[in-house]
Amino acid sequence: MGVIEVKPRKVSAGEIKVGSPVKLTIKVKNTGDADMDITKVVSKKHGTVYFDAATAGKMVIRPNETKIIPVEIVAKKPGRYLDYVMIHSNARNVTDKGYKVVVVAMAK
Repeated sequence: MGVIEVKPRKVSAGEIKVGSPVKLTIKVKNTGDADMDITKVVSKKHGTVYFDAATAGKMVIRPNETKIIPVEIVAKKPGRYLDYVMIHSNARNVTDKGYKVVVVAMAK
């Protein structure tokens, strides 16, 4: 089976400007011994869908392969920005709630 690995699990955008989109990337690696499907990547707090296999087609990550998933965040108010990007996959270490990647920033 596939095994998902994201390093780092906490992605920092540093200092960002309120209302201005910031592009980040999440590196997803399959450390398992079989293909792994990514079915959806979504923001838990804001509901933003970054990838959906239902509309974009299946994303397959082969063993020892890494794929880059782009995400874009927008802070709506000043202060600490915190979100969870949930990666849904058939990997053996992913629950039905998804694989959590923390995204942080400081909005001004």
